Amino acid sequence: MHAKGGGFDLHAGLLVPRADRKRLERVSRYLLRPALALERLQQVGEDAYEWALKRPWADGTRALRFSGHELMEKLAVLVPMPRANLVRYHGVLAPAARWRRHVLPQADAEGRVCGHRPRGGRVPKRRVSWAQLLKRVFIEDVLRCRGCGGPRRLLAEVTHPDAVLAILSHLGIDPNTEGSAGVRGPPSGTLRTAS
Repeated sequence: MHAKGGGFDLHAGLLVPRADRKRLERVSRYLLRPALALERLQQVGEDAYEWALKRPWADGTRALRFSGHELMEKLAVLVPMPRANLVRYHGVLAPAARWRRHVLPQADAEGRVCGHRPRGGRVPKRRVSWAQLLKRVFIEDVLRCRGCGGPRRLLAEVTHPDAVLAILSHLGIDPNTEGSAGVRGPPSGTLRTAS
């Protein structure tokens, strides 16, 4: 139940019973952990960094030392491809997995999330809003104004290019100078405006 190949190390010997939600959460948190523990990295010279190992190696090595260039070289491979999902689910957590409904918590008829799927009838799916997802990932409430701290709300979804140009020109923003004054180009397909 263990295989290595092509730079991947797959261990498929772990079995979590469906009713053991705490163990499932612990395994999920382990799988979603960050690639780098910053508390083990420290600068030890003008152009030297030391990475403390979690456990000493067999030869007694307790830390690895890198120059700034070598460290950047090691970190560059961790940068995801542009416009790619940072988390990809496989196996039972994959979007089209047959057993996914048995693993993820489901909502009952009243919308409460429970540990198992109720018998009979279809369960309404509970979707997390885009604002809540952004808050989870970036720890920033995108529906809170940075200036006054007041609430924002979605007014419209502007998709027609002529309407986008009209709004930008009304705001005094040149659409041809992407990145100027903190303005970025619209995402492909839609431009969302909030007040």
